[in-house]
Amino acid sequence: MADEEKRKLEIPWATLLPIVAALAGVIAQYKPLVSARPPAPSAITDEQIADQDVDARLWQDPLGVVQKAKAALDDPPAKDVSVDRAQRHSISSLAAHIGEAAAKAEGHVLLLAVMLDSGPYLEQAESRLRARQAVLEGLSENNFIPVDGEHIGFVFEKKWPLLAKQISADSPARDASLLFAWEQCSRAGDSKKAPNGTGAENDFEQVFVLWLPAARLNPNPLGNFASLITELAPQLEARMIGPANSTGLQAMIREIKAWKQEKIHKFAYGNALDKVSIFSARATASDDWLLGYPLPEGRSLEDEIEEGVSQNGWGNLQFYRTILTDDEVLGALVEELSLRDVHVGPWRNWRKKWMQGDHIVILSEWDSAYGRALAQTFQTEAEKSQLPEAPKDLERHIHAYRYMRGIDGRLPGDSTKDGAHDDSAKNQNTSSTAPIEATEGLNQSDFLRRLGQRLKEQERDWQQKDEGGVRAIGILGSDIYDKLMILRALRPLSRTRFSSQIITTLILNGGTIGTTSTI
Repeated sequence: MADEEKRKLEIPWATLLPIVAALAGVIAQYKPLVSARPPAPSAITDEQIADQDVDARLWQDPLGVVQKAKAALDDPPAKDVSVDRAQRHSISSLAAHIGEAAAKAEGHVLLLAVMLDSGPYLEQAESRLRARQAVLEGLSENNFIPVDGEHIGFVFEKKWPLLAKQISADSPARDASLLFAWEQCSRAGDSKKAPNGTGAENDFEQVFVLWLPAARLNPNPLGNFASLITELAPQLEARMIGPANSTGLQAMIREIKAWKQEKIHKFAYGNALDKVSIFSARATASDDWLLGYPLPEGRSLEDEIEEGVSQNGWGNLQFYRTILTDDEVLGALVEELSLRDVHVGPWRNWRKKWMQGDHIVILSEWDSAYGRALAQTFQTEAEKSQLPEAPKDLERHIHAYRYMRGIDGRLPGDSTKDGAHDDSAKNQNTSSTAPIEATEGLNQSDFLRRLGQRLKEQERDWQQKDEGGVRAIGILGSDIYDKLMILRALRPLSRTRFSSQIITTLILNGGTIGTTSTI
């Protein structure tokens, strides 16, 4: 009797525990982190007289902040001030401030220029936010702290010298102004040793960070930068983190070639680049693509740039590329494909029979040098991986397609409350029997539907020829929002229409790779 009652009280924990865990997960969800800070009033604050006189937190976009301040520069001031605002934001005023700091620090002052993508789009603004935080954190690791963490300075010149000289009579209406932000950092403590234990010495007492818009220094970034440091402090060391992208690096190379061929007006600034070091951390295009010709063994793009600058009489520039180039990354990507049994060229099956290369689709943006270089570089790396003993009549099946950046058609200033343009991830995941994208307007989402249908039709033709289906789709570009839209458009096709059960998606963005087994 006791045994029967004991059996009745037994609880099926194996069944209940998963249910309890699921309920606990529903209850203990992460709540959104919402700030309790009340909205700031729109009252007018007192104008700062300091050199850094624009209200800005350290995490704000430096160019975005000073653009708003510059817009108010010509407006009448809220009250009389003793300092001329326009003069305070001239390049001569900043040069005088740097000179005073250099005199106090006995010349131990560094000019650190950071080239930023000054475009108006969301991804470009986000890149500026990340760049500022990364630079300030890097300075912090070397015991440098901002002199004023709540304000930033800016320089606005209506007639910039070098830009003005580049204006020809054929284009007199070109804007020759220059606007950039700056802030000062000072070394904390008395120790000149680096805090990371490396033993490296830090000889600088002050660092002036110049946030430069890359677009205003093109198409001659080296000449314009040389002109800038000549106006500010030619006697000080200068370092540049740039260019902002592969297009900017391509402009530097073209500038060196043009000056060699004397195709542009030469600006006499002597050896202004003699104390300059450039660290290219974001331009990933391969050396061969940027130069337009293959480099001999033992030569690099750094050698070409440094020798070109020296031959032009600009000084002994030091140039460093601190990021893996696209050819190195895509070469590793080709190896990753082979590990996943996806062959970019002719291959042998288990019967030792030679087979055609697998069908691989490459989607890349064509309205940027970065995107155009990626597709071409992938083709080049695929050729390098081809086995030399492969029959000549067998081909690679790499199919290139292109798209324009900004597939969603959203422009700066568009209202986010417009329900007609609501293509959030939540709405995208809802099932529908037919696409709802309109064929009119700026939104190019309908292009993705047609692209998917075209790939399906081509795959059907390949299957009829006994060539198999699509084995991999590569999405190579710089805009993460575009790549997410492409993934969402092709995902239902990969599940219901494409013959391949597994499609490998390759995402390349600024030198980083992510791979997934399905899309």
